Amino acid sequence: MHVADIDLPGFLEVHAKATAEARNNDCPALATWRQEIPPVDPAGLLRPLFERSTRTFVWMSPHSTVMAMGSATDFTHTGHDRFAGIRRGWERAARTAVSGGPGSRAMPSLVGGFAFAPRPGPLP
Repeated sequence: MHVADIDLPGFLEVHAKATAEARNNDCPALATWRQEIPPVDPAGLLRPLFERSTRTFVWMSPHSTVMAMGSATDFTHTGHDRFAGIRRGWERAARTAVSGGPGSRAMPSLVGGFAFAPRPGPLP
């Protein structure tokens, strides 16, 4: 597998459309891309994406890989209802998704983490 096998121009086109949507509507917009590819060395595949964004995420399993680049918005919520608060924000944002790619269409993914304690602390 070579990085050239990834439709990077198509991916960047979807990213640009979401950026334009965000500017035009003065609110965050999500960009999602789905493309089935054979197993690869993630370092060679992701290097071009890392050059375009300081916020990247990779999760790999024997069955699938998820890569995320950039951030449309950050969701923060504290207290005992923090999970429900994040869910409400995410569901609103997911309705604005701009999707593309030759793979099957899917709901965008939320990438992040939670502090275990409900009160504010050193982790977001």
